[in-house]
Amino acid sequence: MAWNVQVAANLTLGLTFVLIAGGTLNNSSCPDSCQCTSSSFGSKSASPEGVSVLCEAQDPETIQYLTASLPSNVFSFTVRYSEITGLIDFCCLEEVQVLDLSHNRISDALSYFQFTEVLELNLQHNQFQILRKDEFICFPNVEVLRLDFNEIQVIDHETFRLLKLRELHLSNNRLVYVSERIFRFLPMVESLDLSGNMLSFVHSRNFYYSRRLKVLDLSDNKIGSVDERAFEPLQRLVDINFSNNNLEEVPAAALMDMRFLQLNFNGNPIKSLKSNALDFLQVESVSFDQVEELRMVMENSFSNIKHLRKVSISNCENLEYMSPNWLANESMVEEVNLSNNNLRIIPFSSFQSPALKIVDITKNPLDCNCLSPIVANISLEKFVTDHECLQKVLRGQSTVNESNSCPPALIPSTNESLLRPVGMPAELFCAVVGLESASVTWVLPNGTSVNKYVVYPRHYATNEQLSIKYLLLNDSGTYKCTLVAAGNRRTYRTVQLTVEDPGISLYPLTVSSNSITLGWNKTVGILQHGEYKLQYGTSNEDLTVSTTTLLPNFWNTYTIAKLQPQTNYTRCTDIKTASVEPNVKAAFSYSLIALFTGSFCLLSAFCTIRCIHRRYCIWHEDKCRSRMIESLSGQGFLSSLDSIYNPGITYENSNVVNKGIEEQESAMTVTTEVKLEDDYGGECSYSKPAITRTTFDQC
Repeated sequence: MAWNVQVAANLTLGLTFVLIAGGTLNNSSCPDSCQCTSSSFGSKSASPEGVSVLCEAQDPETIQYLTASLPSNVFSFTVRYSEITGLIDFCCLEEVQVLDLSHNRISDALSYFQFTEVLELNLQHNQFQILRKDEFICFPNVEVLRLDFNEIQVIDHETFRLLKLRELHLSNNRLVYVSERIFRFLPMVESLDLSGNMLSFVHSRNFYYSRRLKVLDLSDNKIGSVDERAFEPLQRLVDINFSNNNLEEVPAAALMDMRFLQLNFNGNPIKSLKSNALDFLQVESVSFDQVEELRMVMENSFSNIKHLRKVSISNCENLEYMSPNWLANESMVEEVNLSNNNLRIIPFSSFQSPALKIVDITKNPLDCNCLSPIVANISLEKFVTDHECLQKVLRGQSTVNESNSCPPALIPSTNESLLRPVGMPAELFCAVVGLESASVTWVLPNGTSVNKYVVYPRHYATNEQLSIKYLLLNDSGTYKCTLVAAGNRRTYRTVQLTVEDPGISLYPLTVSSNSITLGWNKTVGILQHGEYKLQYGTSNEDLTVSTTTLLPNFWNTYTIAKLQPQTNYTRCTDIKTASVEPNVKAAFSYSLIALFTGSFCLLSAFCTIRCIHRRYCIWHEDKCRSRMIESLSGQGFLSSLDSIYNPGITYENSNVVNKGIEEQESAMTVTTEVKLEDDYGGECSYSKPAITRTTFDQC
């Protein structure tokens, strides 16, 4: 009852101010304690000029009088630092297009009035925590909504029913997860700012309904991984900002088949840009500035990027190595920024493209004894440098020292320790600077030597890194990278690798008379290689059982059935991985030998079966042909071995196949009679039927 009275009072007061405003809207005077500025920006009023009103530190109780006394042609109204808690009593804003209520204490955007002319709404630095259903229903035509620097944690699926909204700013809130349903009623949104939240993963359907999105800002979150299909519906997306997240590598799979204007990976914990890390991306500008952990840029890391125009890798204080071929095949690059790094040797061979206009290499500890002879062929106008020796060479005032006075070194220059989980891949970095033709050799903890000329199933080495396909527990130890220089002078660095034991804990979930469901902790996550090995067994006077079961590595529960009641069982789990270390030189391994051997065996078996089948077909065909000839010729022919001493006998043709043929069918019998003399001078007559031919349609 009290609430109804309060609502009625507020409505009456609001109508009173509307009536008062009817007389004051024609007054162009500025409200007291406010600043008014005339402008022609965006005004829809009859007058070509509008008024921008700025009010600060207002008493919340006087806001109603303030809104009623606004000039008639106001297009922008700003009330800041005024302790406003809501919009319930706001009125008389029929002409306002830009409404700025930032730096207040608003936690609810509902009002008794409709603000149909408002195109831009600024609610930054307020106290929103939960955005409820139809929160902004009073602003049906808003195109720009700013909700930055609030405390938003929850957003209802039907909060934004704003069919004309183009820009949505939600930066610096407390969002942990963003559902795709939040953007279901925002078909026109083109720019989305989610920076400064607590997002840790980008899911495949987060932006499913935002198909017109062009600009996406995900900076200053905790994003560590991106689903491969996260941006699949966003075919118009041209600008993504991933800066200051937890990405350890570029999510290239999620960014393929899209044409970007700019990609920003500044401030991420990326330790190296690996070979082919950016393959098949289509982007004009990419930046890796202020990546403090970046140490190495590998060979061909930027070689297969389409439409690349600008590259910026600056302010990376630990960047010591860039491969001479890091920018190979990129003939369209116009600008490269490598300033303020820790590069002793600059990869000048990457800067010979005619399209390249500017290369900034200032604030690097350049070693003038390590200048490449290629420098003399590069135009001075391309370089921005603060190194006097390089400037002299570019001007032709000095020549490059080709006497190999550049001391070779291994990069990174210091030893390091790594901790990696079992079953996951690992990469150990070690590259040579100062000797372009030199190669390194790795010595594993078991004493095995590995280099780029030796191939192992799990280990693969290049002149820049040692890659381990997946880790076993016995891979822990010291890995030594060795460089042999002139005079048999050896330089080496070590990497102490520790493979983390998963520490699996097993516990029962449900127990019945003949089954048990076991669970275990997810300390290992989802491994790329390896699986769980579950063992259970019992041993007593009457029964001895021991069983081992292999389970997928993404499982964390399993039910064991058909157990004997009142029997004690012992169970344990472990991680099972395979370890095969054949030592095969050059480019061959057991896998290739097995492939060739299997192919040869299959081919031999095929040829053998084919030959047997063909011989069988020939034999069968000959047999059928002989039977056919025999059937056609009949068995009544007399052979030359027939006795001529026997009395004459007439043989009927036995090849009659149809006894039911009518007797009226014509038949012709040819008889040959031979007369011979016997031993006694008498004559003997022999009658031989040559053939009995019947006019049959079939034989």
